[in-house]
Amino acid sequence: MENIFYLTKDQCTVFCKLTTEDDVIIAFKKWLLDGSKLKVEHDDDGGLVIKILDNASEMQLFVLMRKKGGDSVSRTLLGAYNYFRRINTSHESNKQYVLSKVSQCNTSIGIVGKPEFSNEKKHFEYIMSLALCFDGIIFNGSGAVNERGELLLGGDGASTVKIT
Repeated sequence: MENIFYLTKDQCTVFCKLTTEDDVIIAFKKWLLDGSKLKVEHDDDGGLVIKILDNASEMQLFVLMRKKGGDSVSRTLLGAYNYFRRINTSHESNKQYVLSKVSQCNTSIGIVGKPEFSNEKKHFEYIMSLALCFDGIIFNGSGAVNERGELLLGGDGASTVKIT
């Protein structure tokens, strides 16, 4: 199992680039653990909601793609960009990498574990696979994490991996 130290136990967001929302559904149908069920819905805002259901846990993904400039996804991505832009760090190449990744994204996938993410149910593997498959980064609430669970840039400027 890759590093999961920098992922929270019950929520995160993957910023990535999708062609269609269906890309996420197709990927999960390939990855799904035996015994898990996939439920797909649309919320009131037109976003895609994917639920991975197991006996004792649930993982929910809220997939929102940018439709036009200034929409809620655009504002979320701009907010993330400005958050990372303001971080003081000695890891300038990491900071530029994270800013570049966020600026190329068109999708925000909010992920919630109920009651929390489970290694046994492959939740962390699913999260990191999303980032890898869709060339994204994971926002853990205070920093950017890559598809291997390594801290690219923390809110305090820290990093566990060097981008060159």
